[in-house]
Amino acid sequence: MLIDYRQLAQNLIDAWNAHDARLVASFFSEDYVGEDVGLAQPLNGPRDVRRMALFNMLGIQDLNF
Repeated sequence: MLIDYRQLAQNLIDAWNAHDARLVASFFSEDYVGEDVGLAQPLNGPRDVRRMALFNMLGIQDLNF
């Protein structure tokens, strides 16, 4: 199975540009752990990613990648 990473990246960018926090979070697995320099604690799974994305989308209304 080949993964088209360019398309995957474009789909994630499109989700951000659509301001769809649920779709952004759907790109992350339940065991995802990540860091965001603006947060004191790591992100754990899609639920935390969704909350971070929503926070950014609400705080920066014209956010666009």
